[in-house]
Amino acid sequence: MPGESGTREADEQQADLDRKIEEYTQAIALDPQDADAYYNRGLAYAHIGDPDQATADWTRPSPTWIRPSSSTHSLRKPTPSVARLL
Repeated sequence: MPGESGTREADEQQADLDRKIEEYTQAIALDPQDADAYYNRGLAYAHIGDPDQATADWTRPSPTWIRPSSSTHSLRKPTPSVARLL
């Protein structure tokens, strides 16, 4: 029927985002200081229309968001737990 493929695609996208949220939640359980996992989980929450959860993940204070380098600050590299999810 017309429109069924759009609904199916939306359902598949929702399932994919739900799976990613669960995977990032698992990564956070393994490393609660993993800023990349919080950021990416926040993106997934934003995509499913949950701005409160997204904001909570994005504004979580973490000393590991930025680390000093030789002359400037640089973003932290993804940890192995997040890298395997990307």
